[in-house]
Amino acid sequence: MSMLPIQRSRTYVALIFAVGFAIAVSLPWLVVAAADLMPDKTAVAIFDDNVANWVIQNGTDAADIAFRFISLFGDWVLVAVVAAAAVRLALRKRVPQLAALLVGAGGAVLLNLILAYTFRRAHSLTATEFVTVAQAVNFPSGHSMVSFVIYGMLAYFATLSKRLSKPRKMVSVLGAIMLIVLIGAARIYLGVHSVSDVVLGCVAGAMWLTACIVGYPRSVEPFEATVTTLQPTMV
Repeated sequence: MSMLPIQRSRTYVALIFAVGFAIAVSLPWLVVAAADLMPDKTAVAIFDDNVANWVIQNGTDAADIAFRFISLFGDWVLVAVVAAAAVRLALRKRVPQLAALLVGAGGAVLLNLILAYTFRRAHSLTATEFVTVAQAVNFPSGHSMVSFVIYGMLAYFATLSKRLSKPRKMVSVLGAIMLIVLIGAARIYLGVHSVSDVVLGCVAGAMWLTACIVGYPRSVEPFEATVTTLQPTMV
C-alpha cells in the first residue's frame, strides 16, 4: 500500500489542528476588540462588577463549601481524570483516542498560557484601571477553558462507544455540560474570575474542542492504514 494517502491524511489532520488552534487563540481577542468598539466600553465591566457584588451580598457558607468542591473538578481532580482516562484507553489499546485526549489536553493548557501571556503583555500588571472588556490579569479562566476541552472530549468519546445505549450517551453529554457550567459558576462565585473571563475561556475552549473533534476521525484513518500496512500478509 502506498504511503502517499497516509501522508496526505496526516497533513490534513495537522492543518485542522493548526487552524483550529489559531482560531482559538484569535477569537477571544476578536470578541474583546468588538466589545471595545461599543459606545460604552464599560458595559461588560459594569455587568461583571454587578455579578460580583451580588455574589458578595448573597453568598453563604454552604455555597462557599459547595463551590470550592466543584472548583476542584477544574483543578487537580481534572488532572486525575485525564490520567485515569489515559490509563484506561491505553489498557484497551485505543491509541487514536488516547492520542486525541493528550493532544486536546495539552493544546488546551498551551492555549491558556498563550492567552494569559498575551493579555499580560497588552496590559501592564501595575495598571489600576482597565478600559477594555478583559478586566483583570486572571483573563481568561483556565479552569473553564481546559475543563471545557477535556470533559467535552470524554463526552465525545462516550457518544462513539458501541457499548453505551443512547440514553447513557445523552447522560454523558448532559453531565459534561452541567459540570462545565458549574465549574465556570464556581470560579465566578469564588471571585477568582469575572463572567467575561469565564465566557471567553469557554469560547476559546469550544474552538479548540471543535478542532479536536473534527480532526479525530481523520486521524483514525492514517493510524488504521498504517496498522494494516504493517501487518504481515496472510497466505
